[in-house]
Amino acid sequence: MGKLMTEESGSPMASKSSKLALAPQPEAPAEARAVLRRFASSADPDRLQIAELLLTELVTNSMRHGHLKEKQKITIELHQDDDTLKVCVRNPNGSSGLGAEELGEPRSRGYGLALVEMLAERWGQAGSDFTEVWFELPCA
Repeated sequence: MGKLMTEESGSPMASKSSKLALAPQPEAPAEARAVLRRFASSADPDRLQIAELLLTELVTNSMRHGHLKEKQKITIELHQDDDTLKVCVRNPNGSSGLGAEELGEPRSRGYGLALVEMLAERWGQAGSDFTEVWFELPCA
């Protein structure tokens, strides 16, 4: 399992951050979910379940479309304060120009970013020599 690093600020509004690097192995989505559950254990259970679903989609997308080489890692950054949970998934390879697709026609896969767009309060993507997709959900 990847190494989890957590920092907590001493401010009255509790905030914390964690960073995790995972090998693009079949167990990576499950490992990411387990870390998220521990990290955001104070979040509303329904919101946490949505965050787990979206994190799974983004890690899977990174493995499937990230063209990762053997020793490259998927980086997950988690940030939480009293109001918001933010999750970032990053791979070291360049952006493929992915966008959320319409849910109009039947298909067996390809709903990852569309789910993020539908369920997250805010989301975005960045990168040119890397790919990063992030989303935010309220904690309550």
